[in-house]
Amino acid sequence: MSAKIQFETDQFGQETLYVSGGAWDAACAEAFSRDGWSALAIFNVEWPSYECLAPFARRIELIRVPFGPDSSKGFELLSNLRKIQSTDVLKPPVDFRVFGKLEYLEAIWDKKKPDYFASPSVETLFLHQISGDDLSWMPEENSLKRIELRAGRLVSLRGVERVSGLIELVVDELKACVDVEPVFGMTSLHSLRLDAPKAMIEGIEWLAGMPDLYSAEVYGKVAYVDWAVIAACEKLKKFGVSLQQDNAGPDDEIKKILTSLGKSIKEFVRYKGKNAGFYIEFL
Repeated sequence: MSAKIQFETDQFGQETLYVSGGAWDAACAEAFSRDGWSALAIFNVEWPSYECLAPFARRIELIRVPFGPDSSKGFELLSNLRKIQSTDVLKPPVDFRVFGKLEYLEAIWDKKKPDYFASPSVETLFLHQISGDDLSWMPEENSLKRIELRAGRLVSLRGVERVSGLIELVVDELKACVDVEPVFGMTSLHSLRLDAPKAMIEGIEWLAGMPDLYSAEVYGKVAYVDWAVIAACEKLKKFGVSLQQDNAGPDDEIKKILTSLGKSIKEFVRYKGKNAGFYIEFL
């Protein structure tokens, strides 16, 4: 069966070649030979590997792979890649350090090859199903500006502090993570989401050391909130927190404290019971 092939151009003028289903054949080769496109998206193709793409490697700058070929053999030949978005399990594992121009990497974690994700050129790193003791594999020399860690059995964020220029950190559904303290000294952050429900966090005073922070969501077991700290974060527009206990005082009192300290409240939501906490937006 032949693959379904189509071209689409986005609002920025980048043309993407979409290939779904089917084996590699003359129609595929003809489509790949067409000029103008630089992004490739492949879905459920019946190719034995990526080796068929070798003649077109220089033009492929972006690749999106929800479900790719049976084998990842030949993937590393795509040496001109700047962006990789893969939610497919790549076997054999791909060493992403070989892509010298790579700026964006989304991939499924491979616990046996953590060093393969330590690309010094990557600015955005998005890892699914991450596990292991910590993030000690992160390179000392890096270009990282944004990290997203989604789901998995990671125990500690130790190692993330090596990323001195990090602007955005998203930790989502890390239900085994008990150590988030390495984040506390990351003064460069503009946006932070910590969703680590088992992490015991005494307070949120450390947020005051992040002068450019505009969004902070801390969903662990936070003992208490010092609202003066939140007011001191001058650029903060969004704040979410989950508490060990629903002991933060009446809503009117909290609003009064924040207002008296110079914060204008746009939205104020309080969660009670087992999932006690707050979500607040400021003007």
